[in-house]
Amino acid sequence: MTNPITDQIRELRHRLAADFDNDLDRIYADLQRKEKASGRVVIDLRGERVATDCQAMQQSGGGKLSPADHKSPPLGER
Repeated sequence: MTNPITDQIRELRHRLAADFDNDLDRIYADLQRKEKASGRVVIDLRGERVATDCQAMQQSGGGKLSPADHKSPPLGER
């Protein structure tokens, strides 16, 4: 059983790839050209960083955790 939406997306993807001879550089260049021509503001999030410490998951005022607080207890103590 196929999903008609998925089938439509795949068809469009295959058509786009065929238009540019499966060349990702050409597809990307065309996307950039279309973005500029649209006049819309395009936000570049490549420089954004994802929080890597547990503090990002703390409630407001949660405070700092020591490195010992980040460790999981041994298997037998869980």
